[in-house]
Amino acid sequence: SVFAWFTDTEYSWYKDSILSLQAQWLANGYGDGRYGVENNITRAEVLKLLLWASHTTISATRTEKCFPDVDPNLWYHSYICAAHELGIANGFADGKFKPNDPVTTLEAITFGAKAFGIMDKFWLGEKWYEPLQKFADENAIIPTHSYTLDTQISRGKSADLIIRLQEYNR
Repeated sequence: SVFAWFTDTEYSWYKDSILSLQAQWLANGYGDGRYGVENNITRAEVLKLLLWASHTTISATRTEKCFPDVDPNLWYHSYICAAHELGIANGFADGKFKPNDPVTTLEAITFGAKAFGIMDKFWLGEKWYEPLQKFADENAIIPTHSYTLDTQISRGKSADLIIRLQEYNR
């Protein structure tokens, strides 16, 4: 392989998924050679990965704010605004997006299902997350027993989610 392993992926459950993302030029680690497998991933980071992995076209020329807390001068602005315009990601009731907050597993599944065009298969009822949980569980994307409604997703597990969504979408 032309790709170097990250120093913290050798014994990770998610090593193959991380290396697969790296082979697609999608996975970046930290400057010290680590991927940060067990670190939480932010809402902005997971959206960037999902948009790239799903080959969603992003306009880099956006200058307007789509959320009051999404600065047009920061790296994530075009990704968040594109995801918002495409209906992939929304903000919170207070009107903010909270780009640097950790993302929950259910949010990541939702963003992913929308980015990969899978979301239209679901009827979202009173408990919006149940059809998504069932989909992720039945298609071996993320088993329902491995998280709660508030479980934050790690960088490693999000890499696995993305690879499994790519495989499902093939």
